[in-house]
Parts: sequence; structure tokens; C-alpha cells
Amino acid sequence: MYKGTTPTIRWNIKNEDLNFDDITEIWMTFKDSSNYTVNKILTDLILNKDNRTIEYEFTQEETLKFKIGIIETQMRILLSGGQVFATPIKEFTMNRILKGGIIE
Repeated sequence: MYKGTTPTIRWNIKNEDLNFDDITEIWMTFKDSSNYTVNKILTDLILNKDNRTIEYEFTQEETLKFKIGIIETQMRILLSGGQVFATPIKEFTMNRILKGGIIE
């Protein structure tokens, strides 16, 4: 991932116990080494029941605020019955760009 871009982060949900129809809330969290954090909730995300994916597309503004280096991400998912699932924490790298700013 590069600063100032609009990448889509996609989670493939393999846990068959997680029924997409029962999802009532999701917290998708991204955190860099300086503790800058982006939190997204269910209404910010795109869910695809057929492909069993949950995704979010970053804005240029969001990726420009991250520090260069490792970004950690994790989701916590609340189901209507009160069950809560957490994904493993995953890491990706935020890479630098030569010219910052918003391209319009």
C-alpha cells in the first residue's frame, strides 16, 4: 500500500460459523507504529455474502496520515445472538511516495 492512494482492503471470511445475515456490527481497525488509528464500522464497509468478503476502500486523506512502515489491521464482528468473532491481526506495509498531497 502507498501513502496517498485509495487501496481496497479485503478480508476473506473462512469461518463457516459466521453467518453474514446475523452480523449486527463490525469494527475494522488499522493502526500504525505511532498509534495513529483508523476505525471503520459496519456502515462504512462492503459485505459480499456470496464471496464471503468484507472490504473497505481507503481515501487519499486516510492513507496520507499513516506513518511509513507496518500497519496492523484486525476486525471484530458482533452477531445478533451476541457472539463476537475476532480475526487474527494482519500486517501490511505503508510505502512512501515522492510527492504528497491530494490529487484532484
